[in-house]
Amino acid sequence: QVSDSVFDNVVISVLTMPEVPHSPSNRISTGNRILIVGGCALLVAGLIVVFSLLRDTVKDEEDFKNKLEAKLIGTVPHEKKQFSIRERLQGRNKALLIHNNAFISLTFVENYHKIAAKIEHIHHRKGSKIFAVTSVAENEGKSTTAANIAISLADRGHKVILIDLDCRKPALHQIFDKKHSEKSEFGNLLNKKIKPAEFRLKRYKQSLLYLAINTVPYPEYGEWIENGELRKVIKSFEVQADYIILDTAPIVADAFVTDIVKMADQTIMVVRTDTAFSSD
Repeated sequence: QVSDSVFDNVVISVLTMPEVPHSPSNRISTGNRILIVGGCALLVAGLIVVFSLLRDTVKDEEDFKNKLEAKLIGTVPHEKKQFSIRERLQGRNKALLIHNNAFISLTFVENYHKIAAKIEHIHHRKGSKIFAVTSVAENEGKSTTAANIAISLADRGHKVILIDLDCRKPALHQIFDKKHSEKSEFGNLLNKKIKPAEFRLKRYKQSLLYLAINTVPYPEYGEWIENGELRKVIKSFEVQADYIILDTAPIVADAFVTDIVKMADQTIMVVRTDTAFSSD
């Protein structure tokens, strides 16, 4: 109809009626699909392995010695925090304390005792008494390490005070599963809600380990550092204990960590395998 009004000598004839396709013309067989999916999966897995190997992280003890300017005092194997199917389904993690879990491997327990023995040696050789425990990133095992070092030192007959100074995200109260009263909340002492004579350290079971723990965050804790209140409290604890362990926040999460470690005699850096970059 359109061509009739434009050209007088044009004839249009339909050679083939159009058809809408209902199936692919280049169908891939089921066998070929399996091969393609398997090949892609292998390729992705290979790329993950290659990128993991090329990442500048600490992957073993040799990497630690070559990449970090620090002395290695121990290596602890990884342990699962979920021991039953129910715990895995519910996503519940159990605290990895060397005292209260029958499922923890002997290697895990013994390696923490070896670290505690080296800390004793440092104490006798240098007189170091206050040890800060930190890490670069979160979830590197910092709080678990601080807790187990403190337990091991207490097992050796030393009076130990473990202080929770991860005031933005305190975790020790969950690890020890301790309910605290107003007079045992460490933040209340520093906020001067209670007097020093009223503050009560929580004893862990019947051991020589005593806990100064927070159950809620204290965003204002930077003021305790700046006004010298935290240093004064740590010094008052120093005369009561053989060792003081400070559990700090991860360095990337809290700039005040650099101020806290200055209050310690030694700093222990927890490094989880293939997690944080060596430069960090």
